[in-house]
Amino acid sequence: PGASDDGAGAATVLEVARALAAIGPQRNDVLFLLVEGEELGLLGAEAFVRDDPAARDVRVVINVEARGSRGAASLFQISRDSRFVVDAAATLERPVGSSLFAAVYERMPNDTDLSAFLARGYAGMNFAFSEGVEHYHTALDDLAHQDPRSVQHLGDSALSAVVAVAGVDLRSPPRGETVFFDVLAFAVVRYPAGWAFPLSLGALASVAALAALAIRARRATLGELGLGVASWLLAVVLASVLGVAVYASAHVAGALPVPWIARPAALLFALIAAALAAIMASVAVGRRMLRLESFALAIGLAHALVGVALARVLPGGSYLLLVPVVVACAAAPVSPRVAVALFGLCQVVVWIVVVRSLYPALGSMAAPAVALTAALMLIPFAPLLLEVAALARGFSLALAAFAAIATLIAAWSRPFSAAVPQRVNVVVAREDGKPARAGIDPTWGGQPWGAPPAAMVAALGAQGSEPIVPWRDDAQPIGAAESDAVAPEVTIVTAEPRRLRLRIRSRRDAPTLYVIAPAAANLAHVEVEGAVGTPTFFRRFVAAGARGIRFDGMAEVEVTLSFAGSAGEFFVADATYGAPAAAGVIAARPVSAVATQDGDVTIAYRRIRP
Repeated sequence: PGASDDGAGAATVLEVARALAAIGPQRNDVLFLLVEGEELGLLGAEAFVRDDPAARDVRVVINVEARGSRGAASLFQISRDSRFVVDAAATLERPVGSSLFAAVYERMPNDTDLSAFLARGYAGMNFAFSEGVEHYHTALDDLAHQDPRSVQHLGDSALSAVVAVAGVDLRSPPRGETVFFDVLAFAVVRYPAGWAFPLSLGALASVAALAALAIRARRATLGELGLGVASWLLAVVLASVLGVAVYASAHVAGALPVPWIARPAALLFALIAAALAAIMASVAVGRRMLRLESFALAIGLAHALVGVALARVLPGGSYLLLVPVVVACAAAPVSPRVAVALFGLCQVVVWIVVVRSLYPALGSMAAPAVALTAALMLIPFAPLLLEVAALARGFSLALAAFAAIATLIAAWSRPFSAAVPQRVNVVVAREDGKPARAGIDPTWGGQPWGAPPAAMVAALGAQGSEPIVPWRDDAQPIGAAESDAVAPEVTIVTAEPRRLRLRIRSRRDAPTLYVIAPAAANLAHVEVEGAVGTPTFFRRFVAAGARGIRFDGMAEVEVTLSFAGSAGEFFVADATYGAPAAAGVIAARPVSAVATQDGDVTIAYRRIRP
């Protein structure tokens, strides 16, 4: 496990090193760095930045990642004020990425090794392929499920970026924020982010001028423009409503217990059909009172207005509406039909990556957004549909019926398969001095991942449903287990009113230790002897308000806990991989289920009352 995340990254680093040695000397030195402990808190990257003298000479960091097992290697993150980084991306042979991805990712709580460098002012760029998330952090992240084309693209992108940056004068590289996007992986279009708002205002002024000329020439009226904008708004709102309806229907039917399901095609077809139905409905509403040119101008005005707002709040995504409007305005003197066709084609080019990325990135939770973005992508073609407006109502109803049928198909489909399995771990837990228990844990990242498989519940002989360990607040099927796992040895070195110093030793040489503080303690700070960086708390898998600290690769540790509340009852635990005491339950795991993250574990714990 780990062939893609991040075996692909390690392989890329080694292969780029080999290729660069064959290419020959570069203007700048290139340091190849392999670090571990990213999932545990960027430990390797933090240690390098803080302790390694070589870190002082680094100017640019190129990170290679994976968040799935297939798909294009996208440039999804760049450092701020680094125009030269985007210039380097423009040299890629098959560039994929955009400033929209970077702007959205910047607002997410996710981290990679690059985060340790960006936080300290380094310039950098981050590449990853992100489709096939169903294999991510499971035993199926292996070579058999890895797409070699994705690894090749990751390596090609990294090598091109390294060569480009290695030739830049890093003493005074070009600075500034940049808006950029790839054109179907053939080329990168880029312009200064400071231009986004003025260009958007210029695009709005251009559409307004074209509308004024059309009104003067009696090819449009203000009433038509108002109706056209209302039709555009109807399509956008109706697509969103239908998208929510499709998602809600499938969810209520039990077809979407998790974000990524085994057979999403029907759901995605339903969402696209819903978007088309909304567009056809808007055409049907305005078919008797709209002309092609007036409808096109109204859509252009709507996009230009939204584009101005987008350029103000999210400059990195401004190109989505700006570029198609500019192209349409440039083509307007040729003919309205040519302008509409180019408007639509350009809209598809810049939006298709966004529409395609929503489900792989966010899963079925993005369903309403899929319908909305599909409608925004396709609505520029609506004026051409006025020529078949008499059929618009029928088309709209047919598409709505198709969406309903596709939703029913999605609702009848099984959410899991051997290729897209449910994430299910087995946990054996034993409190010091008490009998062991086994539980079935169908969660991932703190989120439920479907109901526990019936075969595993039967094999467990479940005797109820409750948290497998007392610091969790979610219930799992629980049964008896025979385990001799012994809890860690704990010595209270000092105990003060708001400070507790513990020495913890795993008596079974477990690779992982835990300390969990109750909510009443209000744990504020932790000091760890020999720690690499500042320890961070985890809040997943613990009751509301509780905080935990995880120590990996340390069978013995001395830790000082500072808290603002009452000490209460602390838990100290260790964990080993595998759950041999529940072999029968593990054997009953169906082919449509797989272990995830740390996999099956055996936990031994004790309570500490200072």
